[in-house]
Amino acid sequence: MQIFQEQKPVQQQRPQMYAAVEILQLDVCQLQSYINTALLENPTLECGAAPGVSLLDDLSAGGHAAAGEDAEHMQPDFADRDAVAYGEDLTTHLQFQAERLSLEPVLQRAVLAVIHALDADGYLRTDVSALGPAALVDAAVQIVQRLDPPGVGARTLSECLCLQLQALGESGLACTIAEHYLEQAGHHAFAAIAASEHVPLAAVQEAYRQIQSLSPYPCAEFSRAQDDGYVVPDVLLQEKDGVLSVAVNRAYTPELSVSSFYRSLVRETDDPEARQYIVKKVSQAEWLISCIRQREETLLRCCQEILKRQLPYFRSGQALAPMTMQDIAQAVGLHTSTVSRALSGKYIQTPQGVRLLRSLFSAKLAGGEVSGVMAQQAIAVLVQQEDKHAPLSDQALAERLQVQGIDISRRTVAKYRQLLQIPSAATRRA
Repeated sequence: MQIFQEQKPVQQQRPQMYAAVEILQLDVCQLQSYINTALLENPTLECGAAPGVSLLDDLSAGGHAAAGEDAEHMQPDFADRDAVAYGEDLTTHLQFQAERLSLEPVLQRAVLAVIHALDADGYLRTDVSALGPAALVDAAVQIVQRLDPPGVGARTLSECLCLQLQALGESGLACTIAEHYLEQAGHHAFAAIAASEHVPLAAVQEAYRQIQSLSPYPCAEFSRAQDDGYVVPDVLLQEKDGVLSVAVNRAYTPELSVSSFYRSLVRETDDPEARQYIVKKVSQAEWLISCIRQREETLLRCCQEILKRQLPYFRSGQALAPMTMQDIAQAVGLHTSTVSRALSGKYIQTPQGVRLLRSLFSAKLAGGEVSGVMAQQAIAVLVQQEDKHAPLSDQALAERLQVQGIDISRRTVAKYRQLLQIPSAATRRA
């Protein structure tokens, strides 16, 4: 028996290509989460810094000298701002506050980095020591913990409760119990706590009642706002001087850059392993920034073409014109699958409300320049205007539509009527 070894060319897609496709498909909230993870995993990637400026560069120039002073003087008042009612997520709400503080640039970037390290509950459960020098990171954490809502940025439940009590002006027995006796209090060992702290039993019970009024998840309202169906648009339709234009929503994604410190460290270090590690991480950071930029450019090009084709709809609410993914792909010079991925699951904010981008597409009916959406709207108008004592049959609707230049069959009329949840003529008869 002879054994033959045959080599066949196998087309393989590199992991980076898979990730690039994944980034293209992400909506704005998913992209935000993706970036947050990347910031924690890649020390050469910086958030909110201008290109060529790093946290450590600023520190070497004495940038953190005023960090403690800034931490002491920042007490913004955002009590009257209902961020949940605005539909903001937690990260955006915290960024809004942080960007309005009078902080040194290096400290503000550290604060933003800590904000992006918070989990969905608003807790700081990840190690942020890699964000910079300990003094800078500690100052940034303290600032985040003073933002609204009280309790955000806590590392433990005990710290979360203490932060809420401090926001209420409490610094006595309730804080002591929250910090040192939380487990005992949970088991109602009030007598033991009273004996240990040399205070009356009634005082411990009153302090515990105060602790019970606090929330272990003070940021839950923000998560609930997202769960209630609030949609963050990826694209914004804007009007200036009577001209409509589209822009990618950047409010939820920070500006990224590669640390110049690590770039210079590659040239200066004598450790080959360290050099190899840094080169790899810098390459990954540059690639991620490039992919995010490419995602934005692709999404913008597609939406600019959509605006061009659906301008009457966006201006005055007219029926959607026929438009397919293939039409957009040919116009912008991309593959249809690329356009489909770029628009998948993404929303645009328009004068008619927030719309799913895919809902703006409608196939062209055979033999004309009329879309199925336009035909459905025409059917709805005809039914609304008909004589309720002699409603139009599907055949009669098809004939009326032909007069309007919409050439569809009786069977197609019946299908569209059912999609519009319009009863048959017999059922509609008054």
